[in-house]
Amino acid sequence: MSRVAVAGFALALTLALAFGALGQEPILTFFLSPQPAVMPSGGFAELRLSVDNRSIREADDITVAWAGPETFTLSADPEPIKILLPFEEGSIRFAVAAMGAVTEGEHVGWLEIVYTYCIGEVCYQIVEEADVLLIVEPAVVPIEDGDSLPIVVESTIERIPPPWPWIGFSVGVFLVGVLLVTSKYTDRVRLVAVGLLIVTVGGLAYGVARNQHEQAQGIGAVLCLSCVGIEESRPAEARLSPEAISALETLDEDVELTLFYAEWCESCPYAEAMVERMAERTDRIDYRFVDVEAEPELAEAHGIIRSGRTVVPAIVRSGADEVLFGVVDLERRLLEMLGLSL
Repeated sequence: MSRVAVAGFALALTLALAFGALGQEPILTFFLSPQPAVMPSGGFAELRLSVDNRSIREADDITVAWAGPETFTLSADPEPIKILLPFEEGSIRFAVAAMGAVTEGEHVGWLEIVYTYCIGEVCYQIVEEADVLLIVEPAVVPIEDGDSLPIVVESTIERIPPPWPWIGFSVGVFLVGVLLVTSKYTDRVRLVAVGLLIVTVGGLAYGVARNQHEQAQGIGAVLCLSCVGIEESRPAEARLSPEAISALETLDEDVELTLFYAEWCESCPYAEAMVERMAERTDRIDYRFVDVEAEPELAEAHGIIRSGRTVVPAIVRSGADEVLFGVVDLERRLLEMLGLSL
């Protein structure tokens, strides 16, 4: 494959990642229980957020924070989920406390759930919200004068759903066994075949309902990409080619670059090093690194954050609308942003 074809393919792949990044959908699903949560006036209620990762991506640093109203708060910072592997489930337990006297009745609040994941060399941060329904009831025990301790009542007991998959599997095995036994005496081979067909179709239908067909397709796609060599590990160190060094020496205008990064981004250090290497070769390049979590307004203004979706690493040139996402073929793309070519 020629050099031009490889560069064109890398550019197409990067653009696809960039456009896909801006419209990324969450890879996690959440279930909050109990709902509604009952709490006494002046006390708190215990809740659990169940997290289900049905994707082929690993989710990292799943955190929960209270986002309002201010009459309630979390009694302590919940323990985050550091890593949630593909097709695994996890949970975060926390308590919502009332800030002083709260009107009895129903109250609606919400949680802010933040997590990150990476696809190749591009990392995303997803921010989602989950509604919380609270019912404040009179305190079971009256508060004595001078007693500031909260009165605690147990939250509604969570209902554990029946193990329908195992029940269905057991019933299916039982029916097949019955059909096989009766076929020896009645010679009803067709009946056995129909029974096996019903069990097979039922199993496939359950798999579709659980989105297992999408999981299988996703796994197949990743394996295919790995086989053909599309997904490559990035270089361990950012180095400039001799052609890039020569091109940088011809830069005849001052350029300001802004690189948006995040602590959870695995590819950001490589992008930072590449910008630094280029700036070392010419005094025409001025740059700065911006933490998207420290300056979210600036990141949002440049399209790095859209609708709660954050995409890094991202490089912006002052006075231009172009944004470089990821690190695929970064040397060549950076030179083009500077108005140079290899």
